[in-house]
Amino acid sequence: MAKLYRQIQDYLEEQIVRHRDQPGFKLPSEQALAIKFKASRVTVRTALGNLEERGLIVRMQGKGSFIREPSPGAPRTLAFLAPDAGSAYMRELIRGMTDFCSRNELDFAVLFSCLNPGLEDKAIRTARDLKCDGLMLMPLDFGSYSDEMLRLSLRKTPVVFVDWRLPGLDFPCVSSDPFDITYHAVRD
Repeated sequence: MAKLYRQIQDYLEEQIVRHRDQPGFKLPSEQALAIKFKASRVTVRTALGNLEERGLIVRMQGKGSFIREPSPGAPRTLAFLAPDAGSAYMRELIRGMTDFCSRNELDFAVLFSCLNPGLEDKAIRTARDLKCDGLMLMPLDFGSYSDEMLRLSLRKTPVVFVDWRLPGLDFPCVSSDPFDITYHAVRD
């Protein structure tokens, strides 16, 4: 089971995503969060402190915690999570994404799962911690998905699957084999 401060932090991140179009939106008070999660105020402050450190919220003593307004001209970041970089196809895909991001003045992060499901989850969390505006994801397994992928869906994170489509998750996908992806989309 996740640590309690992590549960509070996840809940607040969901609130931030849900209200991201409302900069300055007031989040629940420390006391309300402590009651909701049956947690100490210290635990709540840890969660809020982590979000403030990541630049997602602003805390004002005596007033509360608010969603931070994005800075004008702040760089936007796209992340690509790939299983590995061993194939010529993967290298070309990364090169194409790099060129696209360069032309569109986007920062670009490439993360690798090294064919390890645990590292895939960690890479998804890293993309979130980097405050990426979008994620291109090439999952390891066609037929299953992890808790972190479900969190992406719940948080309505902008995600596009590459060469995979996972039934039950409402994410768009792109494919180098349009016949195969169309076949699976219609079949499901």
